[in-house]
Amino acid sequence: TPHEDNVTMIEYDETIETFGVKIPFCPDIITPKIERPMRNNRYEGGEVKSMRDILQPGDRVLEIGSGVGLVATVASKCPEVESVTTVEANPGLIPLIEETFRINEASNVTLKNAVVSNTNAKSVDFYLRADFWASSMEPESRAYVEKAKVSNINIKKLVSDVNPTIISCDIEGAE
Repeated sequence: TPHEDNVTMIEYDETIETFGVKIPFCPDIITPKIERPMRNNRYEGGEVKSMRDILQPGDRVLEIGSGVGLVATVASKCPEVESVTTVEANPGLIPLIEETFRINEASNVTLKNAVVSNTNAKSVDFYLRADFWASSMEPESRAYVEKAKVSNINIKKLVSDVNPTIISCDIEGAE
């Protein structure tokens, strides 16, 4: 899986299979609020169904907000999809996403660790929370455990570079 940064391996003893995709079960990342729906094929169910329903041969997918890599993996497994580019702001999720891609043999996926915005800032503050899905660019809504400096990608440049036929956006704090 192409990635700009050094690969960090994660340790796990179990995978959770959801919608036919294996996700490494790391309890420090996949908390009970996510684990239960994941084990019951409900986690991101609408996104997975929509992606499977709309993809066509030759599509180029741009996903903003990778989460654990589920939707990007589903997209990469659709026959004849040309490419999948996925962007995740939370640096703590990158090793998990890379491992999800590896164990599911998602070979046509490019992962970027960045925030996507309408600015040309080189980097922005991103507020990490205990539940990864609550992390965002917004510091005030709830307590955060860490503030990270994350690369910024201008949305217009990203769309121009990827030239997507499908855009999926599931992010917190910058929609």
